[in-house]
Amino acid sequence: MNQFNQKLEQIANLPDNWDGYGACIIPEKVLENTETVLEKVIFTEKELLEDLDMYPNPNGTISFIYDKNNYIMNLEIGIINHSLYISKNNEVLIYKNEEIHDYTYRSLKIYIRKYILNKYS
Repeated sequence: MNQFNQKLEQIANLPDNWDGYGACIIPEKVLENTETVLEKVIFTEKELLEDLDMYPNPNGTISFIYDKNNYIMNLEIGIINHSLYISKNNEVLIYKNEEIHDYTYRSLKIYIRKYILNKYS
């Protein structure tokens, strides 16, 4: 089991009010969506893994954050939507807030490859 699967398991076990300020339990559907993003997007791009972090949000979503070489990426996974924000040198390169469907995983991968990894295929 890798670090992201371990962290996802820890997040899945967080109790209600896990932050002491009223944070909600992470819904099962968010955990499932996050696992799919890990499998279909994150794990396929090994260059991301070293500089990527994953954490729960008090509103019941899960975020991935990447910060390297003046690039910042924040990918937030919810029940029905995901949002992707990528900037370089504080200039927004892309912001997407979309419903999660099978084809959105492919578009996420394309955006990450293009803007973060500088791969255009």
